[in-house]
Parts: sequence; structure tokens; C-alpha cells
Amino acid sequence: MFENSDHSDFDTTTCKVYDAYTDLIINQHEFLRSNKFEMNKLVAGVDSKGNVIEINDAYPFLDYPMTEIEHESFMGTIDDPSEMLKKHYARYGYTVKDGMETMLLGNMCRAYTNTVLSMAPYTNEFTVDVLPTKGFDPRIMDYLSNIPIPHSNPPFREVLNHRRRTLPDNGVKIHFNGSLLYRDMLLKEVYHDDAVICLFRVELEKGELAGFYNTRTGKFSSPFHMNATNVFHFGMSMERLFLWAYAAFTTNEMLPTTESYRNVMIDPYAEVTFTSIPGKLRVPTNCKHIRNIAGTDGYESTVKHINGYIRKLPEGQKASEKAVAIAESLGYSLAPDETYVCPFERTAWITGIKG
Repeated sequence: MFENSDHSDFDTTTCKVYDAYTDLIINQHEFLRSNKFEMNKLVAGVDSKGNVIEINDAYPFLDYPMTEIEHESFMGTIDDPSEMLKKHYARYGYTVKDGMETMLLGNMCRAYTNTVLSMAPYTNEFTVDVLPTKGFDPRIMDYLSNIPIPHSNPPFREVLNHRRRTLPDNGVKIHFNGSLLYRDMLLKEVYHDDAVICLFRVELEKGELAGFYNTRTGKFSSPFHMNATNVFHFGMSMERLFLWAYAAFTTNEMLPTTESYRNVMIDPYAEVTFTSIPGKLRVPTNCKHIRNIAGTDGYESTVKHINGYIRKLPEGQKASEKAVAIAESLGYSLAPDETYVCPFERTAWITGIKG
């Protein structure tokens, strides 16, 4: 609830309170790890069995160099500050030249941590792959300053309020060949708190970014998007990319083609291709149930969350008033011969993992 609050009109004092409370939440979050002293793990969410999901920190040991530097400063043993920075950061695999680069590196680390924590309500074993696994290059100034300003202003949010399709269970992956900015993009939908949330991860030459879009509130969240002046236009460009991709796969207003992409983004050399990632288990021929394949020893049961989806009805049938109302509340437009199936859970058999 705190993360989703509107802080566009915060004054200076309120911003400081907001930042302080954010720091408090993040610090408390550290104590959720199974091993409190495993500093290179981040708690990312909870799986369907209630177990905490942990991922590797994309910026391991980044707190250590500054702690060591502060110790040396306290002991009065610093001769050359620049060499001191290089030495201590290099010890943990980071290459920095000066204080400005260490500050940028710290900012990138905070943006990454905030991204993981903001997506925690939507992260489970089926969506954890949307989280970024690589940090963003701190030598970012030249890169961001060269990003072109997106032209036109398509009414994407209004279009997305009348979606005609849901994404495949395991999402879609979009590839941008020859793009000035982007390499790949992954989209997945989850149902949370009476809203469909679309999660995304974007892979760029300089690293990976992720975020989400709330279809009910129209809120888009990603790193760099909170820049008030938007000097580098990166947040604007990232939002435009996501809105195009989501609209292309879920509405009838456009298709996920190179032509529609170029009509929205300034990226004249990009060629767009995509892959749907199916989620239905394919059982071998003549096997009525997966347990018949090799008995139950090799498998274990789990609860699988099934996202809501639009289903075509048999001839002569119509959707119930309740189904239509739910679909409209989630931003879907149903055809006369379609209904909306609400999200549900089912027990599924998966390959057992031996310890």
C-alpha cells in the first residue's frame, strides 16, 4: 500500500519522510533471509507453499569497500583517496576511477534493490524469472543522454482498459535484433489484490531492468522512472516500450510487429520477433496421467496458480453477468461468445528434486 501511494506532489519534507520510511522497510527486509549473515542473498517473494524465495544479489559485497575505507579513514592511514577507492573496490570485483563512479555504482545498487522489493508482492516460483539477474552499468551518463525522446503520445492506458486477450501462462519473450537500446523483453501476468499485474524484464547492452504495470490503477513502475526532471528520457522510453508491448499482445489495436514498434519508438534499425512460452504440460501419447509414466516416486505434488483467461464459449451459450462484470473490472472487453475464467489454484505433479 505504501509503495503504491501517489507521491508526485510531495514537498521536500514529505520526500525525506518517504525516503526514511523506505530505508526502514528495506532494513527490516534484511532479517527475512534464512541465513541472516548471507549478505549476498535478497528475499524476493514467497512461493505457493509459503516458503521465502531468495535470489543472488546482483551487486555482491558492495557494502564492504566503503566500510573498509571508513575504517582506514578512522585510523588515519589514507594517503591517496583515488588509489584507495580503486584498491578496495577492486578487491570485490568492481572497477571504479573516482568518487563519482562509486556514487553512481551505489545508486545503481539501490535501484536494483528497490526493484526487487517493489516486485516482492508479485514474485513467486512462477514469476521469479522476471527479476533482473545482472546489475546496470554505473557508467551510465553517456548512455542515457543519447536515448532519443519518444515521439507521439498514443493513448496506451485507455487501450489497455479494453484488453481482448491474456498473456500465455508462462509469458512472452520479445527479441529486438539490431535495436539501438534493447535486446530482449519478458512479460508475465499475475492476479493480485483484485487487479491484473503485468511484470516485465528488459535486457539491454548495459544490464537488466524490471518493473510492473497495474492494469487497474494504470501505474507503471521501473528504475529511473521516478526521475522528476526525466533529463535522460530513459524512464519515458522504458514506459513507452512496455505499454507498446503489452498492448500489442493483449489488444486488437496493434500487433507485435516491427512496423508497429517503429511507429511508437525511435529505433529505426530494430527487427522485432517474439516467442510465446506455453504453460500446458504435454503428456506422452497413451499416458492418461503423469503418474503412469514412472509411478509417483519421481514426482511430487504442488499447488499451481492459474491466471485468469478469456475462453470461447460453445455455440448458443453466453457469459454470466458475474463473469462479464469481473472481466470489465479487470479491463477486458468480451465478445458475445466469450467468458472470463477467474484465477484459481490446482494441484499439479512436477518432477521431484532429490536433495
